Amino acid sequence: MKLLNNFINTLNTSLGAKLIFIVSALFLITGICFIAINTTIYLNQILNKYQDDMNFITSLSSESNTSNVWNLDAINLNKYIESQIKNDIVVAIVFEIGVSKSQDIKNRYIGYANNANLDLYLSNISEIKIPSGTYDANQSHSITYHDEKIGNAYIYFSKTKIMHELYYQISLFIFNLLLFLMLFSALVYYFFRNQLLKPLAQIHQLALSVCGITTYLGESVSAHRWGHIQTLLQLEKSNLNKFNTSKNKNELGDFIETFSLVLNGFEVVVTELTQYSQQVSMLNEELEEKITVRTSELESSNTKLTASLEILQQAQGQLLQQEKLASIGQLAAGVAHEINNPIGYVGSNIN
Repeated sequence: MKLLNNFINTLNTSLGAKLIFIVSALFLITGICFIAINTTIYLNQILNKYQDDMNFITSLSSESNTSNVWNLDAINLNKYIESQIKNDIVVAIVFEIGVSKSQDIKNRYIGYANNANLDLYLSNISEIKIPSGTYDANQSHSITYHDEKIGNAYIYFSKTKIMHELYYQISLFIFNLLLFLMLFSALVYYFFRNQLLKPLAQIHQLALSVCGITTYLGESVSAHRWGHIQTLLQLEKSNLNKFNTSKNKNELGDFIETFSLVLNGFEVVVTELTQYSQQVSMLNEELEEKITVRTSELESSNTKLTASLEILQQAQGQLLQQEKLASIGQLAAGVAHEINNPIGYVGSNIN
């Protein structure tokens, strides 16, 4: 009982075991149907051959021993009986010599029955007691010589040996079928493990890694938003657990569950990225507005600075002009002074 429970649990939890069981069951059912059909056909052929052999042996026994019965040749009759007893279907053969039906006149019976040779004088063949369980059918055929009945041939047949041979062939075929089924199941398991289960396990690990990446990305959001994301993920996982039944708890079910969680994680991350994109777009618009306003302010300040620069340049020009005029005045005063001194000296000397 415990072994059966373990087997059922293995089928429920392992996709490979389930696939192997299904393939093996289909193959076994096909093999059983094949055995049943071929056994039926072969059995019919054997029974038909058994019937034909009985008819042939009965006819041969009566026709080939006519002279032996007429001549009361017990030696040749016994030789023929020994040759026929070697046949697998013949269990007893008796030749009746004489056809008298009178109870007072006994006929001679030469043959083989009950594992012993016999040569008796009896009133009727029924006096030879052959157990009914030792034969399946019996036939008799009259022996005639020049259209005169001189005796009978009684042959008892059994198909036990040929049925044993049939059962042996069937058992050998079933053994070979089971052996082939075991090898075939091992090959199927090896194929599914390498071509399906291992890739699924690798994809499962990859999906778990991607789950870790989405978790890492999700932790970069704000605490409030991350709490909301965790709530969504837990809700999706609970819905998925409600959807999954015990029959899906295998390699493929684990992969589907993990992959669904990955998709949910990606959906959450994409949602967050979309919201961030919208926020970035709004910030860009606000930044552009601020830049526009700042540019206007800078242009106004630049205009004012240009006007102030022009005023300063004009004032600088005026200062340069005044300095030039002052320098010329000083130069003229100096020249006049230098001229006035000699003139005064000359004037005073003249006086």
